[in-house]
Amino acid sequence: MNVGRVCTREVIFVHATESLRAATQLMRDKRVGSVVVCEEAHEQRVPIGVITDRDVAMAALQRDAGLAGILVSQAMSRNLLVIREEEDVADALERMRTHGVRRAPVVGADGALVGLISIDDLLDVLVEQLSSIVHLIARQLKPVSQIPGGRMPPA
Repeated sequence: MNVGRVCTREVIFVHATESLRAATQLMRDKRVGSVVVCEEAHEQRVPIGVITDRDVAMAALQRDAGLAGILVSQAMSRNLLVIREEEDVADALERMRTHGVRRAPVVGADGALVGLISIDDLLDVLVEQLSSIVHLIARQLKPVSQIPGGRMPPA
């Protein structure tokens, strides 16, 4: 299964030139802990960073300034892991684990932002797959007398 099938398509984003105060208000209003930082290129949104609630707190402490006086570009994480929407979920999970991130922007073939994938999204897929395996094993362990038609299930 590819990432494009399971990612969240409604992505909350900000521009790098916005203030941390505006980004924080957006995060509060949308009830999210991070937003994707985008720039416009050829009428498309291209992810260039991520800002988290932790980034906001650290920037405020380091600069000892009000959030209105700090730009998103001054606090955002720039070492961005980007996942392509056609990437397999297992590969995406491994890359996220390797990079130590819980969520990553998803882009199309043209590099434009199309979604956001989170560890929770990937765990949902894995739980569904494991559940299917458990049901298959349980069905194969039933006595022949309990199987409709009285025949052994196909191997």
